[in-house]
Amino acid sequence: MNYFFSIMPLLCKYGLIVYFLLFTAISSLAGQVTNDVKNSQDSPLLSRYDGSYIIGYEKKEYSDFPLLLSGPKAWDR
Repeated sequence: MNYFFSIMPLLCKYGLIVYFLLFTAISSLAGQVTNDVKNSQDSPLLSRYDGSYIIGYEKKEYSDFPLLLSGPKAWDR
């Protein structure tokens, strides 16, 4: 147990450095997108923000979702 507490400051220090480096690398890669994904298109119902790009999409013919037909009920006690 004492060993864990003795290395804790090092883990915190180097953990923050690793987190910062990963965040910087991911942020720089995200800025390199310049074109839309192949065969993608905008929805006719929504407009796109200026300077935005389509980086991925999923098209489904049909989908389901839960539909609540009544309000919450009191719990039985």
